[in-house]
Amino acid sequence: MAKPFLDEILSAFPNSEKSRMSIEGAGELPSWFDVTGLACASILAAGSELAGTVTGATSPPAALTVNRRLASFWFGFTVRPQGWEMPPAWYPIAGDYRTQDGWIRLHTNAPHHRAAALSVLGEYQDRDSLAPVVERWTKAELEHAVVEAGGCAAAMNDLQTWSAHPQGAAVGMEPLVRWESFGHHPASTRDIDPQRPLKGLRACPKSS
Repeated sequence: MAKPFLDEILSAFPNSEKSRMSIEGAGELPSWFDVTGLACASILAAGSELAGTVTGATSPPAALTVNRRLASFWFGFTVRPQGWEMPPAWYPIAGDYRTQDGWIRLHTNAPHHRAAALSVLGEYQDRDSLAPVVERWTKAELEHAVVEAGGCAAAMNDLQTWSAHPQGAAVGMEPLVRWESFGHHPASTRDIDPQRPLKGLRACPKSS
């Protein structure tokens, strides 16, 4: 099992903040990696900033509790259409394919990504006809060819191979969480509804 994301993300918080954070309940999203831990830690991080907005600088921050089951649901799927059906999440030929030496993922949802992949592999409309063509390639060669054509493909590596890859080595040198300060922003003077603390907030691009 990979190192829990939850422990690593929470280790980036000051002890004074970690002491008021807790996680309750049980449940895991189906993944080899600690996706539910990532969900819980991400919600705790957002909640920590939100708690500071609600209480202000003069009051002690509120305690934060995240439910693992609800966090898993939110990271799984949160949009539920009413009165209509959503189209399929994936284009028919998108997904994982076996190659000569392993596996590769082809992303073909976007029309220009699909056109790029098919310009390399040929015009195919279903996985059954495309799979034998992909299997003639090595994963690195096909990844390079599709990306060079303007598409999106990713060779799938185990952790040991990824760690030895230049990109994997570069990522491994970075912390999972990095804090950067962009200057002091005074607290908003707007009235805050504790029941709906995000009401009225807008995300604006940074001005030059």
